[in-house]
Amino acid sequence: MCGRFTQLHTWEELHAWFSLSGLARDLPARYNVAPGQQVTILRAGDDGLAADATHWGLVPGWTRNPDRSARPINARVETAADKPSFRAAWRHRRCVVPASGFYEWARTGRTRQPWYFSAGDDTPLALAGLWDRWASPSGEVLESFAILTMPANDCVGQVHHRMPVILERDRVRAWLGDRALPRDGYPSGRMRCRAVGTRVNSARHDDPDCLEPAGEPGLLALAGTP
Repeated sequence: MCGRFTQLHTWEELHAWFSLSGLARDLPARYNVAPGQQVTILRAGDDGLAADATHWGLVPGWTRNPDRSARPINARVETAADKPSFRAAWRHRRCVVPASGFYEWARTGRTRQPWYFSAGDDTPLALAGLWDRWASPSGEVLESFAILTMPANDCVGQVHHRMPVILERDRVRAWLGDRALPRDGYPSGRMRCRAVGTRVNSARHDDPDCLEPAGEPGLLALAGTP
């Protein structure tokens, strides 16, 4: 499951990491990206990777009424290539979602404790995704996407059994070019995690306070990383 993430890198930082095409522009920092929102994704273009805003929650192009569509935010990498909702996108419409980190929740009784996962060196994470385009008879267009998930590595697995598919930098173009995903997941040793406060639990909050450390020091020892 990947239900919240951050996008904190600037356009210039993403350009340096992914070789983006087009003119530089302001990308506002996002501390709590939530389903249903407009999100920056990367797609293959003629001159490099293009950064575009799309809706998080995939609506297949064949959907008759998007208002009644389930709009999945995730797609399991094990089955996406064969599922009707994702099959065409897997073959023809792949994307990468640049993220600075993502959240997962550990449940203890009635308490949901959020944890934040990021690259140990704070470089961007390239989340593998699928996108699609729906068009109405009147010409209305909706572009949307879902993030691929896989079994969690040892780091994320201490909190949740699934995690987003994270591409190595040198595998981004291969994925967008219809190549298969690598069998190995993102290495645990290159990730950092920490418990954060419950402010992020509400999608109404999108500010730096979402990344404030949790108030209970004992939580910080769960994953064995600072």
